[in-house]
Amino acid sequence: MLLTDVQSVSFLQVIEEASLKNNHCPKVRGLFQRADEANQNKRVYPRTILENQVKKLQPLIKERRLCGELDHPQNDTVKLTNASHLVTKLWMEGAEVFGEAEILNTPNGKVAQALITDGVKIGISSRGLGTLSEDHMTGQKTVNEDYNLVTFDLVADPSTRGAYPSISESRILEESKYERTLKEAVEERVFITMLKNKLNEGKQREEVLNRLQA
Repeated sequence: MLLTDVQSVSFLQVIEEASLKNNHCPKVRGLFQRADEANQNKRVYPRTILENQVKKLQPLIKERRLCGELDHPQNDTVKLTNASHLVTKLWMEGAEVFGEAEILNTPNGKVAQALITDGVKIGISSRGLGTLSEDHMTGQKTVNEDYNLVTFDLVADPSTRGAYPSISESRILEESKYERTLKEAVEERVFITMLKNKLNEGKQREEVLNRLQA
């Protein structure tokens, strides 16, 4: 079973801005997950399970192989063609999982960088596989020992999704401006051609009159 959980109580903090001169990627840090507490999906991740998963992922982090994606795909593996960031640190403080990530210069990473640059708050969301034990009295679900944490994905706060139409609108305005410029250039070329034709006609008439008068 694919389990995804958004940490909506905390947003990632930009700890290092992108440097175009040195081709550095922006870095973010924040609360990635919390144990022993029911989240918005009424799921509880036991602390021992998260501790084991954080420990298990350390070799991938050391080898710079723990990539994540933008928004939640319905896959149990990470597709490198969709990667937007690289998790570079992951640790626990009490019952909380904290982490750091580099926003990559991939297509999806560029989208994430643009959102961050435009002031959109980026959240973090875990993606993993496992089963649940449910308390039918309270509806609370506890993640079982077979849980396998795959990665952490970047997600935008739903209240800020209005930023996307503004980006689309900007593109439309740019395209319209280009179309207007192209139209004006064509009209100018047509006018110049017509003017040259008129001048040639006038010159031809003048030559005919001169011959007649001679």
